[in-house]
Amino acid sequence: YDGQGFRKFQHDAGNPGSISSNGIRGVFEDSRGRLWVNTITGGLNLLDRARWRFHHFGHTGEPGGLSHDGVFALAEADDGRLWVGTQAGLDLFDPDSGQARPVPLGDKGGEFVMTLLRDANGVLWVGALGQGLFRESDGGRFVPVGMAGGGDAPRDIFSMAVDVHGRLW
Repeated sequence: YDGQGFRKFQHDAGNPGSISSNGIRGVFEDSRGRLWVNTITGGLNLLDRARWRFHHFGHTGEPGGLSHDGVFALAEADDGRLWVGTQAGLDLFDPDSGQARPVPLGDKGGEFVMTLLRDANGVLWVGALGQGLFRESDGGRFVPVGMAGGGDAPRDIFSMAVDVHGRLW
């Protein structure tokens, strides 16, 4: 929406510059002003605003591709790379090279990442279905986060927010 009207983007199998899927999960603008669209079945899309065309990045089955075409969350790393939460795990994606590498969260791998959040200190929090909550540690690894008081931690994390007091919800 530009203040006057809407521009509609739809997948067109005959147009390789169209968006890869009509199932949009999210829209994210990075620090360089690039607009990313993550889709439920079509991977990650980068909008070329000058030509109104999309570049696609997805699961190829080869090294460098995303872990899955179901992309549910995005967050930006300090160096401009993107954290990509997919249906089959967490990836660190380099927009300049178009290459991704999987980043394991737990011992099993293959987590269904639903939500990502960077807190005020730049720490990445990862919410996964059936696996719970993970926090980025100092060594670049991710550790599971349990409940205070020894209670059972929630296993399905769909959304997160940080309030004005720095508390994670």
